Amino acid sequence: MAKTTTITKTRSIEEIAEDFASISDSGNLRLNQARLTYEFVGSTEGSEAAELRDTFRKSANAALLRKREGLLSETAIVYFVNTWKYMIRANVDTSPETNPNAGDIAKAAYVLASQTFRKNDENYVNPAIEAIVNGMDPVKAFTSATSDLTKDKKADSEKKAADRAQKEKEADKVITFDSIAATLGMLKKQNVASLTAEQKSTLSALLKAATALVAA
Repeated sequence: MAKTTTITKTRSIEEIAEDFASISDSGNLRLNQARLTYEFVGSTEGSEAAELRDTFRKSANAALLRKREGLLSETAIVYFVNTWKYMIRANVDTSPETNPNAGDIAKAAYVLASQTFRKNDENYVNPAIEAIVNGMDPVKAFTSATSDLTKDKKADSEKKAADRAQKEKEADKVITFDSIAATLGMLKKQNVASLTAEQKSTLSALLKAATALVAA
């Protein structure tokens, strides 16, 4: 299954974009999308990569519009490029003719590429690629890495939510007491005199309830 694939830009962006918009093999959709995007963007970095991605997106979207297909976002372009990078870094055979699983591998790689969490490469992508190079099934490796990432991301989100709730709970104790004390301190004869009979009745009921709580 190991076969390094190298792509060089030998075609115009118009040709590549037209091919992109004409993809009909749903089973190899992610594989073909990643292949064509990488064919134009390549392994460039920084501002050059950003410019190439933008050029590809605009050209591909123009072709997709002509075919009344959905348009690409900027992030999708990044996902496609990273999908192909993951596969070639893992030395995966990207040809469907010689590797029937190439489409499934691309799907799994794309899902991982579309996930974001702290230290993505260090904690999830690199270990998955290393496992593939060492003989692990590529689909299983990419899928497992995605699962680990999403679980860690969920746990981190839940911990942050719990921490926020605890801080809010602690803050509410202080704010609630200060607010009650300040409000009660404002209750003077002249303030109450301006209230309606209904408001006075409501206030009386609240004060009785508060008195019972304090005495408890």
